[in-house]
Amino acid sequence: MGGEPKHEGADFGLLVTVALAATTPDAESLRRRLAANGIRSTVAPGRDGRTRILVFRENAAQARRLVALDPSAE
Repeated sequence: MGGEPKHEGADFGLLVTVALAATTPDAESLRRRLAANGIRSTVAPGRDGRTRILVFRENAAQARRLVALDPSAE
């Protein structure tokens, strides 16, 4: 879960990938964490079977910090 994503080639327009999750439930958990902090996001399948979490470019830095947090610290 998490980690610095590499561009996978798919064009998502104004959205950028801020994290990759191993499972859809993990991705949804990260999406809810972002939403709780006022950041809109969406999920999309990645080429390698992981799920991408995408946000608007202007929210990417804050979103990356939030998804990197230890969930036990919430």
